Amino acid sequence: MKKPIGVIALLAGVVLTISRVSVADDFDGSELLLCATGQAQTCTRDGKCVFSSPEAVGVPAFVEIEFEQGQISDTTDVAGERKSTIDHKKITDNEIVLYGYQGYAWSMVISRSNGRMTLTVSNEDEGFVVFGACTAI
Repeated sequence: MKKPIGVIALLAGVVLTISRVSVADDFDGSELLLCATGQAQTCTRDGKCVFSSPEAVGVPAFVEIEFEQGQISDTTDVAGERKSTIDHKKITDNEIVLYGYQGYAWSMVISRSNGRMTLTVSNEDEGFVVFGACTAI
């Protein structure tokens, strides 16, 4: 069975991104970052939780974090409409912590040493947790 070339190219890109993250320098919050989202989990007020893809919960597969502009943007949005303002940034010895609000409250924690990322998005009725990895570009 033949695999579509697009899927193979996407997998190769993710492998290259992850391999680059494993040797990444210590992030300091000044460089442009590319983050790949991976596994997602959705939980509702009634206690039901399910695993899903980031796309299924409205989170893009790849986002850019532009610290100087104070925004996160969807890399596939050519019209430039899928952006979220970073309302707050805190840099600790080990992590970069970002949060904001765009219809839902969101927060993101990025490891400064290896680029691992956790994104949470929530409102009064549901919450999403998305894991991924970031690298400087």
